[in-house]
Amino acid sequence: MEKDIHNQDLIDRFLRDELKQDELQEFNQRMKEDEAFAREVEEQLELIQSLKHAVRVGKLKQKMNKAHHELEHNYPFIPSRKKRSIRSFLYTTAVAASIALAIVLGTLYFAGWFDYNRNIASYYELKKDIENLSTNQKSMWKALFKAEKKTVVKYSGTCFLLTSDGYFVTNYHLVKNNDTILVTNNTDSLIQFKAIVAYANRSADLAILKAIYDSGYHFGSVPFMISPLDVNLGQDVFTLGFSKADVVFGEGTINSLSGFKSDTIAYETSVPANPGNSGAPLLDNKGNLIGIISGKHAKKVSSTFAIKAKYLQCIVDEMASDSTLNAIILPKVNSIKWLSRTDQIKKLQPFIYKVEVYQ
Repeated sequence: MEKDIHNQDLIDRFLRDELKQDELQEFNQRMKEDEAFAREVEEQLELIQSLKHAVRVGKLKQKMNKAHHELEHNYPFIPSRKKRSIRSFLYTTAVAASIALAIVLGTLYFAGWFDYNRNIASYYELKKDIENLSTNQKSMWKALFKAEKKTVVKYSGTCFLLTSDGYFVTNYHLVKNNDTILVTNNTDSLIQFKAIVAYANRSADLAILKAIYDSGYHFGSVPFMISPLDVNLGQDVFTLGFSKADVVFGEGTINSLSGFKSDTIAYETSVPANPGNSGAPLLDNKGNLIGIISGKHAKKVSSTFAIKAKYLQCIVDEMASDSTLNAIILPKVNSIKWLSRTDQIKKLQPFIYKVEVYQ
């Protein structure tokens, strides 16, 4: 299911001419290698052509109707028999145009086109759009990176520390097409790092960030681990994320073991979430990581989606198999599982960071 949604998004961007040069090259290469994908693209192109044809047919019908009225009112001297003949031709043409338009619209309806776009519009990512930097942020930017040009924060969200050597996790949709990424510690706003995307998986909507920092700095030992247990329907969960200037706590339950439109890559939860929660950790009662908040249902207040943590494990395994990348050693110990919820939150906050994506 997630593959279908990803393919449709990719094809839509191709049709809107939004792919970058390297993406376009990958797209064309995939067209050559994947026959099913190429056929799907061709079907979408045919659909667009049908829509354009329908528009042309509709305009033709309007012209025919206009010509019909002009014939009646502006040329009364034309003999009635010829006028009827011309009217018959115009009427036939208009009917044909109407039938063609109805066929196209009917095809779109039964193909699920309108239903697809309506459902896609019901899901939105939890990144926060921000227009301009504050004066304090601009000063900090110049002090850190000597940047004199005007900079703009495009999106902000959440990430969390994955390892003690500066690897973080967040959503891919938050950091894609970035110019610069900054991550800021919640407990001390002066602890801020520039980061790069070390690895990304678009299908899973996950990205691994690597902070750039002095070798003498130590992030501390991550106090949680990926849950070794199966997630159960109805179990309690909580999250910490940056939907405001400071970190926000939210809690709820697992509503479904699948995500938006039965997407098996995610959970559906009742955890309240707002823009800025993209990339926030979803944890169980013991403080084990079970997911990464990614989006919510636009029409359901208590319907938030989180990518399953096992896909994060898959990405880490992919990185380990790539000889050009450094292997990531995930935490194997949970040091907060016996603490109260408030104490768990205190221990977790130093490892939850705000992400700002600059362009």
